[in-house]
This record gives sequence, structure tokens and C-alpha cells, in this order.
Amino acid sequence: MYDVDIYRFASVEIVVPPAGNCGDDTVLTCVVEDASSKFTGWFGLGRDLMNNGAAVHPEDSKKYTQAVNGSSFSLIIKDTDIHDQGKYKCRVGFSESQLKMLIIECKAKYVNLILTRDRHLIVILKSVYPRPQIKLNIFEEDGTKTVLKGSFRKQCSSLQDWLLTCEWTSSNAVQDGNYSYSATVTTVTTSIYNGYFKISIPNTIRLDPSTESYHVEEYSEINNVTCTVYCNPECQYVWRDGHGNNISTSSVLALGKVDRSLQGEYVCNAWNWFGKVNDTVFVTVLYGPESIVFTPSSTTYVKNEGEMIENIQCSVVCNPNCTVEWFQAERIEETVVSNSGYLGFGSVKRQDAGVYKCVATNTDIQGDPSIQKSLELEVRYGPDTVKLSSGSDVTLILGEISQDITCSSECNPPCFFTWSHVNSTILSNDSILSLGKVEFTVQGEYRCTVSNDATGKTIYTTLTVVVENPEQTQEGTTSGAIIGGVVGMVVLLGLIATLAFLCYKRKQHETLKTKDTGKNTSQCDVSQQENRTTDTAYVDLKERGESKKEDVYDELTVSVTDVSASYENASVHGY
Repeated sequence: MYDVDIYRFASVEIVVPPAGNCGDDTVLTCVVEDASSKFTGWFGLGRDLMNNGAAVHPEDSKKYTQAVNGSSFSLIIKDTDIHDQGKYKCRVGFSESQLKMLIIECKAKYVNLILTRDRHLIVILKSVYPRPQIKLNIFEEDGTKTVLKGSFRKQCSSLQDWLLTCEWTSSNAVQDGNYSYSATVTTVTTSIYNGYFKISIPNTIRLDPSTESYHVEEYSEINNVTCTVYCNPECQYVWRDGHGNNISTSSVLALGKVDRSLQGEYVCNAWNWFGKVNDTVFVTVLYGPESIVFTPSSTTYVKNEGEMIENIQCSVVCNPNCTVEWFQAERIEETVVSNSGYLGFGSVKRQDAGVYKCVATNTDIQGDPSIQKSLELEVRYGPDTVKLSSGSDVTLILGEISQDITCSSECNPPCFFTWSHVNSTILSNDSILSLGKVEFTVQGEYRCTVSNDATGKTIYTTLTVVVENPEQTQEGTTSGAIIGGVVGMVVLLGLIATLAFLCYKRKQHETLKTKDTGKNTSQCDVSQQENRTTDTAYVDLKERGESKKEDVYDELTVSVTDVSASYENASVHGY
């Protein structure tokens, strides 16, 4: 027989929450009064779900569970989604509740606020259901409420068959500043979201370390450089080199150990929709000197004197630019002949010949490293003049042994010498002429010819040789002495005649005076009359109108001079 309690009816009521939230567990509660039966069950979505705490369909065992709490029991729906929305009821024995609707909603986990390039505010709610309503309050930093004039344009779309993404875009721009907001969002139920945001244009970049210019030796290491700037929305960063190539897409520039290829400028660019800023770091890599190169490349020059040499450039791989100097190396004290990197001669001279070295020094690197490279200049010259050790005329004594006569000239390379007689007979193929024992046959003209095949120049000089006989020289001396004696006698007689003439004139003058004074002078005393002789002659001549006293003196002077000159000429011709 059946227990009569089975047929008793109980009071059964199902309690459904206002909405089940997506992704959460939703609990439906069955409240029972006067229940004598232990039989329970759940019905929903048009089918039986559970009987006495067990899933009717095996596939529902993970979806539904039942919990008992005193006189009530509950249906727990795991991971609620839109497919769980529908009508549900519960039963106890023969009693059951009414069907009640379970509404499913999906609340936004957060509110996302972004700004467009034109400063419009966008409020984004993701994965919401059903279509929400929103009330947005925005406050400035000081608490003042800011009303965004104009309406929000709302747009909802779904990537799934039921979840929506909704955006509200303000129709007016938002200015720079610090803001807080309160968003009241209603789907089935209402949720409030609070937060803050800041709108700012990027303005000042800060570098860490703050160094903007690096000077490092090659293969040294540079620490990472971080570029930061405060901006909202958050800035994006990129480091570019001087050629515009992206080096880093973050705020960090990591160069590490540098070589010369990394020299240049590096620009940090930071930007958001409202603006951009940048700052530059300069990297100078020190290296060298190395690889001296000459232009033209020759290291040996052979030039004739007077020829031109184009400027020689000494270039070197060096950073920063090295000090480049040219030295003439063969001088006792090396002197700088150029500090411009160019060695210039123009028209070369013989004193330009020598070794020149180019020295490159990098004074920006510790220790002042330097390298050098040399070139040699040979200048070919001569002959220009010819010198004889004896002079161009020489007198030799018959029978003696003559000294060698040397012919010389400055030449490079050394010149070729030839001695020849006037009759073109070659006597020697070197610079020395040896005549040996002097005979009359060596008398005559000789020619020293100097030639330089390198310069193509040939010049010569002439030597005149006179041979004397000692005996003939003695006879000539005796004849000269005799002639000299004769000339001397002639001069002496001339002087005596002159004195006699003067004495005669004096006596004649005294005779005239005796007639006037009655006195007579009987003798011609030259010593006593010395001071009057000229005057007496002068008076006599004046009376006759023939001359002056000065004329007499002039005649006497000329006569004596002529006699002296005649004597000297006689002596010279006699030698």
C-alpha cells in the first residue's frame, strides 16, 4: 500500500534572481512549506533537468547541480550564458511551482575611455548584454563637474550572436586636463564604474642618463639610454638613426659596444594622438690614425731641377680629423714644412731633394697615437758652371813637372768629364788634366766638357796654357834695365835744361832792373833767388804779353809729368 503522505500537496514557490550574470553561477531557489514528500525535481527550458538531485540527461551533469538547505533546495546553473535564459519551475512530490522567467545579462567588467585624434571621448563597454544604458558624469581635477556638450553617438555591434560591444562618442572635443568620471551602466541591473583619466600633449623628453653627446673610443661600451615623457594617452616610442632607420621601437636605446659604423645621431620620437616630441643623442666614435694614403700614390719622385710637381696629399683614416704634418726628415732638426696635409714644391730646386715624411696624430685619443709614411724626392741638376782648379789661364815653366788641373761642376747624378786639346784630341775622360813634364808642345788651349745625361745639359770651359823659358826671361830683364837707364838720363837732362832756362830769364830781368836802379847782379844764385824766380819770369812775360804766372807753373808741371810717364812706359816695354 502507498503511504498516504505521498498524495499530500505542499506549498512550492520558485525564487528567480532579477538576472543571471554571464560567466557566473546562477542560483534558482525552491521554497517548500508543509512538504511531506522527499521527491524533488527541476524543469526548465522545456525539459526535465533534475530528479532528486540527479541530472536527467548525462550531458547536463556538469551544468546543473542541486543543493538542499533546510526546507528549501536550489538549482545551481554553472557558467551562465544567454542559452540559459528561459522559464524554470520546481516540484516536490505532486506539487510544483509556477513557471518563472530567468533573464540573463552580461555586465561589462570595466569601462574603457579613450580619446580620438580630434579629442573626442569614447566610452567603450565590451561583451555586454542586453543593450545597455549609460549615464556618464565627468569631473575636473578640482571636483568641478564638467558637462560634455552635445549628445553621445551610440553604436553597438556583436562579434558573437549575443555579446555586444558598445561605444559612446562625444560630439564635442575635450581639452587638456585631469579628469575623474562616474559611469552608471544599466543592462538588466545597474552597475557604477568610477575612474580617472588625463589628457596631455607630449612636451618634454627626459633622457637617462642625461648626456646628449657621447665621445667614446671605438669598441668601448655605451650604457643604455632611456627616453621618457609624460603623456596621456600613453605615448609610443621609437628610436631612429640619422638615416631614418628604426633602431628601437621602445623607449630604450641599447648600443652596447660601439664601432665606427654606429657613429651618428639617434633621435627619440615620442607621440600620441595629440602631439609628438623628440630629442637627439649624438655619438662620436674615436678611431685612427690608420692607413695613410698619398695622392698621387707614388713614394719616389725623380725630377730635373725646374720641373713642376703637383701637390701631394697625405690623407689618413681618422676620427675626428687627425693633425697631419709634413717633415723633411734628413735635416738635423726636423722642421715642419706643411701642416695642411699637402706637400707642395712647385718648381723643384736642388735643395728640395731628400726624404719627406707625413705624420698623422690623433690628439683626441689618450696617448696621442700617430703613424707616419715617407716619400723620397731626387732632384737631377747640372752642369750649370764649370770651375778649374788653376783658373782659366796658367803659365808653366819649361822643364818643370806641372800640377794636375781639376775640372769640377755641381751635378746630380755625377757628370761626365772630358778634356780635349784645341785640335779636338781627347786627352782624358775624367775631371783631371795631367800634363806631366812641361814642354813647349803643351802650350795652347784646352777644353773641359761637362755633360749630364739625366738632365741633357752639356757645357764647357777653356784653359789657356803658356810655357816660359827661364833663360829668355833673364835676357829680357837686362835689356829693360839699360833702356831704363837711358830714359833716366833723358829726364835728368830735361830738368837741367829747364833750370837753365829759368836762370836765363832771371838774369835778363835783373839786367833791366839794374838799368833802373843802378845796381848790377852778376851771378845767378838759384838758392837766394828761389822765391823770386817765378815772379821775375812772370813780369817779363807780362810785359811782352805772353803769359801769366799760373801758365808757367802749369807748363812746368806738365813737362815733369810727361817725362815721368815716358820713364814708366820705357820700363814696362823693356820688361
